[in-house]
Amino acid sequence: SSTHQKLLTTTPFFFPYSSHLLTYASARPAPDAAINVGTTTTSTFSMHCPGVSTIPSIEWAIDTCHTKGGWLATPQSLDDDIMLRNLVTAVTGVSTDYLVIGGSDAWVEAHWVWVDGPEKGRLFWTGNLPNDNGKVIGHRYVPPKFYPEKDGTGSSGDFMIQFGSATNIIWGDVSHLGTTQCYACQYQRCSILCNTTHTASITGTWWPDCVCTCKPGW
Repeated sequence: SSTHQKLLTTTPFFFPYSSHLLTYASARPAPDAAINVGTTTTSTFSMHCPGVSTIPSIEWAIDTCHTKGGWLATPQSLDDDIMLRNLVTAVTGVSTDYLVIGGSDAWVEAHWVWVDGPEKGRLFWTGNLPNDNGKVIGHRYVPPKFYPEKDGTGSSGDFMIQFGSATNIIWGDVSHLGTTQCYACQYQRCSILCNTTHTASITGTWWPDCVCTCKPGW
């Protein structure tokens, strides 16, 4: 790699659902209340349930997470998934409420990528149902129940949701956010995002301000 690696820049990016341009804010995690926050070994999450029947748009959720210094959640482990489910239950009192997370196949049908944060642009699944030639890409995490082309209502779409319960986590897709009540923001420190095995020094504390200085030879 180059001597200095900027993990993510602060330049605007184009989100495929509209021409909406977003920039990352310099704010740091400022959860609304203590009950809205949970931490795993790698990430901090804040849960946001606006108290309305629908979230206006996926862009709106992403933009809101950016103003808080985070990104729309991209769970990378079972621990992350369980934490998100527990936060939904704590905030809404209903363990099965739909939660928007940052996956999409808006670019190419049945090719699911993360659309925000350090994983932005990373392909993690291709194909349809797990028993219909779908497969995980690059040993990425997906839960045992992942239905990328059918949600609980039998519809399909471009938006990724998490639902089920902490002991029965399901990912699916929806064509609109009409039944979605919550979204989650995710935050990580530079010390986690930088590959410390190959990093001589780290500048910055929180994503997206991380600059990794690689050791000679990397």
